[in-house]
Amino acid sequence: MDVTLKMSGLIARYVPGSAAGTTMHLLDGTTISGLMARLGLPGDETHLVIVNDSTIAKQRYGTHVLSDGDRISIVSPLKGG
Repeated sequence: MDVTLKMSGLIARYVPGSAAGTTMHLLDGTTISGLMARLGLPGDETHLVIVNDSTIAKQRYGTHVLSDGDRISIVSPLKGG
């Protein structure tokens, strides 16, 4: 299946060109957690994940199965002080 992936902030470096949106091929049944592991995103951080304009709660990353044609945005956490 093919999805469109858009990443912003510091994590955009994990997928060059993803800030503008890039197509990525995934195996059927891939979850958000599976996608994040494939990308090598640090698991100790909280990311905002939006699939087709709907925010997905972190506790659903392991159960939310992605579908062909999904538009996925992953935004890095904001830190400051």
